[in-house]
Amino acid sequence: MSMASSPTSYDYITISNKHRYASKHNYDIVWDFEPNPGYGKSWDKLNITRDTIQRALVGEKSYEWVWMLDLDTLIMNSSVTLDDLVERSLKFSEREGKKREDIHMILTRDCEPLNAGSMIFRASPWVLRMIEQWRSHDVDADAGEGNRLDQGALKAMLQEDVFSSAQKSVIVPQTWMNSYPEEIQCYDPREEALLRPWEYGDFVIHFAGAAWHHAELHDPVGHFMRKYIKYALQ
Repeated sequence: MSMASSPTSYDYITISNKHRYASKHNYDIVWDFEPNPGYGKSWDKLNITRDTIQRALVGEKSYEWVWMLDLDTLIMNSSVTLDDLVERSLKFSEREGKKREDIHMILTRDCEPLNAGSMIFRASPWVLRMIEQWRSHDVDADAGEGNRLDQGALKAMLQEDVFSSAQKSVIVPQTWMNSYPEEIQCYDPREEALLRPWEYGDFVIHFAGAAWHHAELHDPVGHFMRKYIKYALQ
């Protein structure tokens, strides 16, 4: 699932990219383009995730996992399946001493402890409770422009282990599903091998913070979308 609050110069690039991937693997894709004046658009991630998981829990859909992906991303290697990514992530959690059945959130980090641009959620009642708590969470160290941000709220919840969220999540290497380009140098610092930009063959590239890193560009995300889409493996 993905979303946007207003038209962009790269709508066709990013939307068609995700539709091709979903069609290739027979995945459903859910879009949300409706603005909500009550809060920042990023919070609609939680609403649409909640609604999608609820549909699975009542039997309308057969989803086991839901992937929430920001619009300013490109799927660069369509041979990577979500089934394989989830299995790989659960094995990663086991190496950390966690039980795979306890994992309900698959997350990544960058140079900060968390980036919320690419997250996978188990379709479970626990995730619904977590989302409701997340939506009501007022503490956000990343708040800007008068709005609290979903990413900062989740970061605080993980640090406080609200609802045992730290134990029920696994933070996998950034390059597995949330790589950044060389123009945005904010990489996962946990291991030297992970401290790198997107490489050909990585699953996803994310232009997070492009407007801040490259304020000199008129349309930084569009600029990088057009640069990197040519390297996408279909």
